Amino acid sequence: MLENWVVVPTCLPVVLRRCHVCPSGRFRANGKFRVNANHKLLDAWLLVRCVACGDTAKLTILERVNVRSVRPRLLVRLHENDPALAAKLLADPVVLRRNRVALDWEGAWRLSTGAPGHQDFRDVSVRFAARIPIRPVRLIAEGCGLSRAEVERLIEEGKVVSAVRLRGKVSGDFTFTLKRPQGGLHGPVFGGERRGEGGRRRCESHFHNVEGCESGFRNIRSRNTRKRP
Repeated sequence: MLENWVVVPTCLPVVLRRCHVCPSGRFRANGKFRVNANHKLLDAWLLVRCVACGDTAKLTILERVNVRSVRPRLLVRLHENDPALAAKLLADPVVLRRNRVALDWEGAWRLSTGAPGHQDFRDVSVRFAARIPIRPVRLIAEGCGLSRAEVERLIEEGKVVSAVRLRGKVSGDFTFTLKRPQGGLHGPVFGGERRGEGGRRRCESHFHNVEGCESGFRNIRSRNTRKRP
């Protein structure tokens, strides 16, 4: 059964550009625009503010454009400071190239996953709600509850396969298959148990210490491992 994951933005990303006042180089957009009309020509900018000194900079959206060529709905959204429009424009590669800026999406997105699929393999479709460049290894690790090192090892062993390059960054939809290694895989990806902080055993089905697991699972020390008197 195909699982569906979605990468969802949680806020606007940080805009990376040089600040003329301080050495910060990191700006935040709050969805505000500035529109200027000179006779029949229109200019529009998205306003961004330096996170360190508060200086305001402008990202060009429209430049010397005839007002009749601008869609009325777009003009309304610019005047209303539509935050959804700001998010859409920041995801536009043309806007980024025109203003010579880059984006930092760290902490501005989350991964929404469904219930785990088949126990022997998992076919997963990953969809991006916005153009957010992320390494598939990071998404697979987060979605399956594994470390990135474990995902890298599974890729090397041919247990994680995809049509895209898993070690590079992607910002478009892709699919991957995670196969169960011979002998099983310990961790939440296929169930089982994993050691948490301090070496304490954890039941990954509920993410509680095993002694308090809701499923009633208990760790029973094997007779072979019991200390001899």
